[in-house]
Amino acid sequence: MSGTELRQAFRRRFRAVARQIWSLRVARGAALTVTAAAVLLAAVATADYFLELSWVFRAALLGAGTAVVVALAAVLVVRPARDWHRERVAAELEGLFPRLGQRLRTATEHGGRPVEELARDGVSPSLAAALEMETAEKVKPLPFQAALPVRPALVAGALALACVAAVAAVAAWVPEWRTAVERTALAPTPYTTLTATASADTVDEGTDVEIRAAVSGRTRPAVVLYVREVGEPEWRQETMGPADGEFVVRLSRLRATTEFFVEAGPERTPAKQIVVRHALRIVGAQVEVTPPAYTGVPVA
Repeated sequence: MSGTELRQAFRRRFRAVARQIWSLRVARGAALTVTAAAVLLAAVATADYFLELSWVFRAALLGAGTAVVVALAAVLVVRPARDWHRERVAAELEGLFPRLGQRLRTATEHGGRPVEELARDGVSPSLAAALEMETAEKVKPLPFQAALPVRPALVAGALALACVAAVAAVAAWVPEWRTAVERTALAPTPYTTLTATASADTVDEGTDVEIRAAVSGRTRPAVVLYVREVGEPEWRQETMGPADGEFVVRLSRLRATTEFFVEAGPERTPAKQIVVRHALRIVGAQVEVTPPAYTGVPVA
């Protein structure tokens, strides 16, 4: 192999190793960042699963977690991507193979540069070529692959995959945990879905009305009906009893238009009205007789 071919082979080998080291360092940082994001997501989802946090509190936790992940990405991904340039790789290899001294950094710095550029910087082109040739000979038997951080990258990747898979698996098998993950992303998804309907929206005075509430999702210790006549300041509470898979209560002999809503845990339905129609009553009668004008008879 000629001197030129030997130097070119050295350059190709060094560039390949530098790319691999850079890729593995960045991949490791990305995997650790993903691991941290999965752990933070699981922590917030777990807190919401047990405490049913408010939207404001969840938004605050999401913002704080996002800031942590961005900071970790800057440290673990962006910084290695900027720091692991050819000079850093050359220094790493020199530390791993002390016999090289500092010639690897010097050879990679000046090797491949145009002759005019070397001369302008006061570097002898012939000396640079001789140093690169000598370096290429010395590194031929050296296992540069030993400098590749393969194991840390694999461990970080496996850890990230395990964390993401664990969160996804639990969300797939446990519906309430899936709801917790969605709520962590600020989705307006309740743990309990609650609806309430009346047997009639408009009734005659004295009619009984049945209120039914349907509850799905997370069970609650009690389903409570709040009811009052329109204009009253206070709500009256009645615990609804289970019947046919729903919760039922009967309002007896309504006398005035009534409004109601149902509450189960932190969930409540919008207030609705039952309009009560009152029967017409004749409270009096009055007759007025107007004779024709030509009669001259006054109105009686």
